[in-house]
Amino acid sequence: MSDAPKSGPRSAEIVILKPEELPEIPYIERSAVARRKIVRADWRNRDFKDFNALAAQFEDCDFRYSNFQRGYFRDAKFTNCRFVGARFTECTFRGASFYRCDLKFVNFERCLIDVRELVASLPSEPNIRREALQNLRANASEVGDYAAEGLLVLQEIEATKRHYSYVLRGFDSYYRTKYSSILSKFKAGVKLAWLQIGGHIWGHGEKPWRLLLSCLVILNVEIN
Repeated sequence: MSDAPKSGPRSAEIVILKPEELPEIPYIERSAVARRKIVRADWRNRDFKDFNALAAQFEDCDFRYSNFQRGYFRDAKFTNCRFVGARFTECTFRGASFYRCDLKFVNFERCLIDVRELVASLPSEPNIRREALQNLRANASEVGDYAAEGLLVLQEIEATKRHYSYVLRGFDSYYRTKYSSILSKFKAGVKLAWLQIGGHIWGHGEKPWRLLLSCLVILNVEIN
């Protein structure tokens, strides 16, 4: 058997390919509306990929049940737009703003978002708002936005407390119908009380100074 080395480039060698030897790599097809104003566009049930909407303005547009992958919405402005059931994956929303938009059941995955701007536009219904906040918290964890997680946890707890309060009060026909039994109201009351106590004693883990203050108060009572 021959001990001669096998032919072919070594790992340390640099091989220069001629233009005709380069592999065929398809171009990325992009839809672009960057720095444009779009009014009353009906884009329901669409599939957007590599959508460039840098600094674009959207007014009265309908994006319900559409999917967005790798969309670029930096500094975009959305006014009175509907996003019900829309899904965004690996999109950028840095600097984007939302005014009077319907964001019910929107899902974000691995998106870069200005959380404070988006939270202000989330649905007011506490049960729907809580689900949206849970999704935003999972998204923040995926992209490493740990600073936003604390805000989202507190917002989620506030929405949960309001949800249990609505159950107890029978706030509207939805709550009166779905949570009509005494048992469901009792459970809601217990959970609400526990959240209230946790908030006062240790700030749900997001306000450690409250836990320290509570310990000082207990120690003071014990000493006296």
